[in-house]
Amino acid sequence: MHQRYTAAAWLHHRDLDTPPDEPTAALLWQILKMDLRFPNSRRRIFEILTTADRDALY
Repeated sequence: MHQRYTAAAWLHHRDLDTPPDEPTAALLWQILKMDLRFPNSRRRIFEILTTADRDALY
């Protein structure tokens, strides 16, 4: 969804002051507006989820 949104809708939404009405697009808009890093693969998401507890201890 992220890749599809950035390739199409983000081009039209990035200059908006308020997020779009559609909930998923609104969430992606907020992430991109804040310039946060977004995991681009399932493998990276899996790595984040499986190491979350371990990293929280340090």
